[in-house]
Amino acid sequence: MSEVSEELCLERMKRLEDRIDNIEEITNEIHSLSLSVERLATTVESMLSRLTEQEKRLNKIELKDADMWQQIVKYAVTAAIGVVVGFIFKQIGIF
Repeated sequence: MSEVSEELCLERMKRLEDRIDNIEEITNEIHSLSLSVERLATTVESMLSRLTEQEKRLNKIELKDADMWQQIVKYAVTAAIGVVVGFIFKQIGIF
């Protein structure tokens, strides 16, 4: 009987060793995955920072273009008013 018990114990030990090996492998995979997630989070933070900077730059460019068009419209309206006033003065005989 002691032989059967000893064989049974050895068999159980072998299964337990296999389970421990599997658990170690899974733990290593989880650790590796955790490191990958950490690197991914860092990359996303960096991308968000760059995107925010680019958004600010784009807003400046858009505002610059809008200001330029406003100035063009102002000059065009001023020129048109000048032409109209000049025409009126010419008709009145001031010029």
